[in-house]
Amino acid sequence: MASRVGSRRARSIRARVLRIALIPCLVVLLFGGALSVYLIRQGGASLEFADARRSGLPVVGRYVASRQEERRLTMAVLGGSEADRPRLAERRRVVDAELVEVIEYARGLADGHSPELRPQVVKGEEYLRTVPETRAALDSGATPALAGFDFFNQVLDVIGIGSKRLAASADDAAVAFEHVVSSDLFFVIESVSRAHALGVYTEATGDHAARTRLGALTAQYRQPPTAVIANLTEDERGRFTRLLRSPDWATLIAGDQALVTAARFDVAAWERAAANVVGELSAIYLSHSAYTADLAERHGDEALLWSVIAGIVIALIAGLVAVFAFRAAAKLISRLKDLRRRTLQLADHELPALIEQVGAGTRIDPDTDVSRVDFGADEIGEVAQAFDKAQHVALSAAVAEVETRRGVRAVFLNIAHRSQGVVHRQLEELDQIERSEDNPELLDRLFRLDHLATRSRRNAENLIILGGEQVGRQWRRPVALSDVVRGAVSETKHYTRVSTPSLPDVLLDGSAVADVGHLLAELVDNGTAFSPPESRVEVRGNLVGKGVVVEVEDQGMGIAPDQLTEINRTLCEPPDFSFMALADELRIGLFVVARLAAKHRIRVTLRESAYGGIQAIVLLPSMLLAASAEFYDDGERPEPQPEPAPEPEPEPASALTAPVSTARVMTDRPPLPTRVRQNSLAPQLREADRTEPEGESWTERDVDRSSTALAAFQRGSARARSEAAAATAGPEVGGE
Repeated sequence: MASRVGSRRARSIRARVLRIALIPCLVVLLFGGALSVYLIRQGGASLEFADARRSGLPVVGRYVASRQEERRLTMAVLGGSEADRPRLAERRRVVDAELVEVIEYARGLADGHSPELRPQVVKGEEYLRTVPETRAALDSGATPALAGFDFFNQVLDVIGIGSKRLAASADDAAVAFEHVVSSDLFFVIESVSRAHALGVYTEATGDHAARTRLGALTAQYRQPPTAVIANLTEDERGRFTRLLRSPDWATLIAGDQALVTAARFDVAAWERAAANVVGELSAIYLSHSAYTADLAERHGDEALLWSVIAGIVIALIAGLVAVFAFRAAAKLISRLKDLRRRTLQLADHELPALIEQVGAGTRIDPDTDVSRVDFGADEIGEVAQAFDKAQHVALSAAVAEVETRRGVRAVFLNIAHRSQGVVHRQLEELDQIERSEDNPELLDRLFRLDHLATRSRRNAENLIILGGEQVGRQWRRPVALSDVVRGAVSETKHYTRVSTPSLPDVLLDGSAVADVGHLLAELVDNGTAFSPPESRVEVRGNLVGKGVVVEVEDQGMGIAPDQLTEINRTLCEPPDFSFMALADELRIGLFVVARLAAKHRIRVTLRESAYGGIQAIVLLPSMLLAASAEFYDDGERPEPQPEPAPEPEPEPASALTAPVSTARVMTDRPPLPTRVRQNSLAPQLREADRTEPEGESWTERDVDRSSTALAAFQRGSARARSEAAAATAGPEVGGE
């Protein structure tokens, strides 16, 4: 999962934009580079082809001349000229060596530049193998002379056809055309050479068949194709034209015509004229072949130059495109970063500040008080506008929610105040009834109602605290911590199960008395509610370096570790009213404790106790403690009130009823003591020292009212029982 998240983070918008910009640039660069390499290779291949063609011209030229001479000497020997036989044997050795060179040259061209030459190479190799056999057959007379003549013609046709095939391998149309012209010129030369070789045989033998074929060959070369002459270079056309007008050309034509008609002519002059004409035509052929090679070389140079230029241009274009793409991507990324920075600034600072102002009661207009994010009219600007709209909607929703919360809280507090007022009036009525009532059983019930009303008052105060307001009860003078703790215990449901074995002799500042008592009452109530009915809850305290620690420890089942951690987090960071209202599990007491602790910088921590239950540790800071007892009226701190001995909650028909009733029947006994309001209450907790906040139309009762009423009731009941018992036992003792 971590690697997947890391790879997902690596795919940032910057990387994606750069990838979008780089891929086309790389494609253009690679394509341009490939094209440049291809063109450069083609240019180099053209140069190599031109060089190979130029280097092969002498080899091919010598071979063609030697093969034509071998054919002429063969026809002369076959015509009966024994004087030419030694020259023929020497020529054959030269031709065989030159044929091997031509085959190697053609094979190199076929493998490197002109695959079209491979069939000609195969034929050349075949002729290389069959020429000795054909020669032997001609020498022995097994093969007719004209058949041998045709064989040599076919061997030389391979050269002409190969020259024409080179045109298909040319990279340039002009070069290919010049190869075709060279091939046509070769066949013109070959026509003259064939006619002369056949003329030699005809002149020696007078063979009629040879004479007939000679007439056809003479007609072929007598009028050379005008297209061939027209496509030669200017110099070559001049030479060809001069050759056609030369005496040698006329002598050659006249001699061939004489042979066809069987007329007499100057054979020696005819031989010289034929050699001169073939030599000149061969020179023109070699010249044009060299011109073709030069043209191919120039084309190769141009192709190479343009390939290099194209490569440089493509590289420059790709570089410019890359620079442009990088700049555009950088600009886009910069705008996106600015948008992110601006939106984060709004989301992290400005918008929370506005929402905090709304929560504090400041009126905010979402249309005018919210800064806008303007990033143009393109897609990024539209994203900014969408964020503006979302921000506007969120702030409007926050304003509406705050207004709703404010209304709900007002209703909530109104109901709480009304409940508090009703409970207060109920306590006042109970107080008046308790003062006027002497019946112990009825007083017991009244006390229970008084205790329930006191708890109801605390619940109403819980609602006021959660609503964010101050409860009505406050004291101007310091109060002993022991009195505050006992007052808190008296407000709990199961107060009889709570003991306070040891508490430090310190005073709490009057401004914190009500809140500290309320906080401790909630913790004690929580401890008794979540522990077995027969178990005890202890409240003890100690002085520490930072103030006073009060511990509330129960013997319940405890809390799960994860839940305990969550509760401690809540106690350290009190939630908002709306969070409490929307919580799945309402822990109003803990929310109230958290609020009161945060108000006075009190640290409250829950942990597992040694009994398996929960131990609540309350650290009251030194700032909440009074410096001395100088705040009391008499200048001395009063003795702390004794803690009432825990007793089970009285039953409707308790043991206290009988003695009290007996005391009421005996008229000679003193009456049951009358309860005096706040008589046994610590001086600093009496209502005379308590202040009310402005706007309150009623006076809050003290935090220890129920405890005081219980103490007075118990002391009066005990005194009545003692007197009744003494009156009853008096006569018996006297009787003894």
